[in-house]
Amino acid sequence: MGTDSQTLKATEPFSLQFDRRNEIWEHGDSWRAKIDRLHRFGQLPDSVLFAVRQPGAGTLERKAADEVCTELTQYPGVDVLDVGETAAIGEWARV
Repeated sequence: MGTDSQTLKATEPFSLQFDRRNEIWEHGDSWRAKIDRLHRFGQLPDSVLFAVRQPGAGTLERKAADEVCTELTQYPGVDVLDVGETAAIGEWARV
């Protein structure tokens, strides 16, 4: 009796570069609701990666984007990486 070692993965390019914090929160809330629904119904892939483009460091918009990213990673198997972290994204894809 063999075991299936395949992992179901999903990736999503995710831009949080908006001019207003409210737009960042709204976009994040939309994706958090989707992830929550998949999780509740047992349909969330084993591994989900949001490759995120964020606002500039040290801004209020970046703080809002960081909050969104933290909220998304509260779900099992959900990771968030900056789009510039190509080596880490490649490693995530290989695992």
